[in-house]
Amino acid sequence: MNIVIASNSLILRNILTDILKDGGHNVLGSTSSGKKVLEFTNEFNVDIIILGENLSECREDEVIKRIGSEIPIIVLGTRKDLIEIGAKAVIDKPEMEQIHDSEFVLGFLDLIQRSYRSPGSITRRFVHKKRVKHIVIGSSTGGPNALKEILSALPENFPVPISIVQHLEEGHEEGLASWLKNNCKLNVRLAVNNDNPLPGEVILGIQNKHLTVESGRFHLSDGEKINFQKPAIDLQFSTAAKYFGDNLIGVLLTGMGSDGAKGCLEIINNGGFTIVQDEETSAVYGMPKAAVELGAASIVLPLDKIAGYILSTVKVNEND
Repeated sequence: MNIVIASNSLILRNILTDILKDGGHNVLGSTSSGKKVLEFTNEFNVDIIILGENLSECREDEVIKRIGSEIPIIVLGTRKDLIEIGAKAVIDKPEMEQIHDSEFVLGFLDLIQRSYRSPGSITRRFVHKKRVKHIVIGSSTGGPNALKEILSALPENFPVPISIVQHLEEGHEEGLASWLKNNCKLNVRLAVNNDNPLPGEVILGIQNKHLTVESGRFHLSDGEKINFQKPAIDLQFSTAAKYFGDNLIGVLLTGMGSDGAKGCLEIINNGGFTIVQDEETSAVYGMPKAAVELGAASIVLPLDKIAGYILSTVKVNEND
């Protein structure tokens, strides 16, 4: 991507320039002047603008007004009011602590690029700082192998329970649970009614029953199919979001259709955090794409980065 960086901090501009170049992006210009930003956009094909506050010559709000919605603008600072006049995202103080992290910067740019054609703006927390009490995972086509890669990377003493809805043919759940258990260090089993999984335990929903959360316990419930699915990831995610709130992480993996996208949005709206698998590593980029287009992805990651991100988040929470 062609990127312009504007900040009154030379150190910050240099850090971002190095990260972006190492990530294969083209930095068209680095400046402290808002006027220069406008000149760059007139002269070059700019894909994204990273805009700091208190710029010289032309202030950031004027820059945004003049550029409008033609180019996605990421604001570094605290002025969330700039979203109202056209900025696509704001990286505020908690996220700014991560700005030297190349994975953070490149991942955020990827999220902006993927969601730019969707309505609304991205104002999500890119780093989840709350204590994680539960992780919900939804997957479909290509899901078993994706689940294996994630679960096999988690340690035996993983301190958070996990619940999974995987779209399957009826009768294959027990085989999947056994296969996953044999390929990871966690206790993987089928969910039961009134379930209360322990830390490090993984429960798998069964077919033709929805997996829902009520009063902190997991239930196998009847009801109509949702998104042509039973169990439905949307219902799993949304009921978990209502109970766990900002202590929940949702992970949406490869799959056909859109199941899980609205559930991801429910998680975010209740203060939680969502991880969505990227297109390149998805067997079918249906459900993850729907979540990104809905603005329901806190972060988009390749499959091989998801377990590591979960571990780093849980580790942060353990130290809080």
